[in-house]
Amino acid sequence: LEAFPICNNIDVERRASPSKRRSSPVVYYSKQSDCLRTEMKELFSTNIFPESFHFAEEAFGTGPPDAVNLWIGNERSVSSMHKDFYHNLFFVCSGQKEFVLNPPADHLFLHEGEFPCATFTPAVAEMNNDCEWAVTLDQDDSESGSPKERRTKWIEPDIAK
Repeated sequence: LEAFPICNNIDVERRASPSKRRSSPVVYYSKQSDCLRTEMKELFSTNIFPESFHFAEEAFGTGPPDAVNLWIGNERSVSSMHKDFYHNLFFVCSGQKEFVLNPPADHLFLHEGEFPCATFTPAVAEMNNDCEWAVTLDQDDSESGSPKERRTKWIEPDIAK
């Protein structure tokens, strides 16, 4: 872990007592579009993240990565079922991440649909200062001047549909 100093601070919550972990908030940061090299240049420039992984370039038959993204979560974070359009290399700094990989033949059962894009935003309850979450739909400006709902393709979360 010495080569990745950022990891030293992440382990703190994992060592908390089980009752404190259950009452702790779900922490999850997810942003794409090469966020680590574009929006977090200062963090990326610390060189705690390698520019590339040569073994991955060889295995994927590519050059350096098109994008370097960052996801941060705690033990209560969950990623929903989705498909990635790029080859991926996943690095776990502390703790563990469980993946369920489906074979290509399963695509018949994983129905893709269009869903509204939204963002979880914290809202502090005035009575007791507890943090609650609200879902805010993401919108873009349309040519008519009124907001237009953003949508994205995603795997249908209800497999019975």
